[in-house]
Amino acid sequence: MDEPFVSKAVENYFAAIDPYFAKEVRKRMVKSTAIEQGCVFERFMMKVFSETFNTRPLSEWPHQPPISDMCPALVGKVEIVGWREPGLQQGTTHAMMSMKEFMDAHVNHGSTHNNMPVAPFFFPKSKPSGPDLVFFIRIDGARLVPVFVQMKLHQGSSNFSERDWNDALSTVSAPKIEGHAKNFRKYCPDNVYISMIVAYPTKWTDKLPASSELPKDPSGVQQVVINVNDNNFGDIFPQEHVEFIDRLKNARKRFANDDDSNDEDCSKKQRN
Repeated sequence: MDEPFVSKAVENYFAAIDPYFAKEVRKRMVKSTAIEQGCVFERFMMKVFSETFNTRPLSEWPHQPPISDMCPALVGKVEIVGWREPGLQQGTTHAMMSMKEFMDAHVNHGSTHNNMPVAPFFFPKSKPSGPDLVFFIRIDGARLVPVFVQMKLHQGSSNFSERDWNDALSTVSAPKIEGHAKNFRKYCPDNVYISMIVAYPTKWTDKLPASSELPKDPSGVQQVVINVNDNNFGDIFPQEHVEFIDRLKNARKRFANDDDSNDEDCSKKQRN
């Protein structure tokens, strides 16, 4: 399995043949730090995005404003560029190649680099700040569009202010993307790129700026901002993955509560 995240199928399998092992795996995932769990979430989303984009047109995602209104070029059948059969490596990192090399491979070299196949998903360096995940989609077998994703997985229901949203958006906007691939626009052959914020479970507490109010890229390349949160997360992604994430969040929340209870018990014993 190329992702370090245990899929639902594997979880069910071990739960049936070895429930103690399955319980131990979940425990280790739940006890991970926020940073570690964020990395796990990012890698898990490779599978989620692959299934979603390969089975449901992007323009049909529930979103306000409608994606088809924001950018008609995104209407059509969508596939992940470089996607291969399950079981093969689906992700690569900055340790293997630069973001520029990754983008060049998928746009100009048939998803290859140095005569070797390049995985469909790329994980950039954490510093400088930038996107968490990068991949390309192909629409109607012709149009190529890069997707830059910022992901926020929360343990419980969380509120996002306009400031929080702007901070997240900045990581998938031109200035910070350029920190990883200076000439990234040359790999936007149809003059469009997607900036996607996936925050779950999250509700916006403020009214977000309308698409028309966002700064325009002076180069003429269109930035399309897509927001995924409580309002549409469960309607966009396959239900089995949504349920798995919910179970992980709830387990982590229970673990945190148990830790608080244990700390309180220890404190009482010390006082006594």
